[in-house]
Amino acid sequence: MFTRQQVMLLPSLALFSVAAFAQQTEIRGRISDSGTAAPIAGASLVVKGTTQATKSNEKGEFVLQVSGNKGTLEITYVGYEPQTMVLGDRKFLDIRLISTEKGLDEVVVTGYQTERKKDLTGAVSVVNVTEMMKAPENNPMKALQGRVAGMTVTSDGNL
Repeated sequence: MFTRQQVMLLPSLALFSVAAFAQQTEIRGRISDSGTAAPIAGASLVVKGTTQATKSNEKGEFVLQVSGNKGTLEITYVGYEPQTMVLGDRKFLDIRLISTEKGLDEVVVTGYQTERKKDLTGAVSVVNVTEMMKAPENNPMKALQGRVAGMTVTSDGNL
């Protein structure tokens, strides 16, 4: 039938054929702004439908290991329009992201609500009203004394 050497050779051939199908291809590239050509650091690149992903470095460059060459690459970055590219046989990708024209508002979270940073001035403090009501004080401004950091109440109740 089969010799011992032939029997040992069959599993090896099976492993080599599996390795040939799962061959990794290295894709390199650079991501930049379409208007200024400035590199974009931290852009996310994901091969659609897989867990193969990477991010661009401070020079906008990236290296991505992909299985085969048939796939779609999704590129995203905050403030830019998402982009998809078919990989094909390309080994280097020069990607230009288009900036969204909408400005991003800075948001500050205050307790249970959100406000735009430009609308928020000063400091925000939260006082437990039920605890404040237990104080033997008729003037609510004076009852805040010692409960809000940096707040001083004068003898007539003014801040």
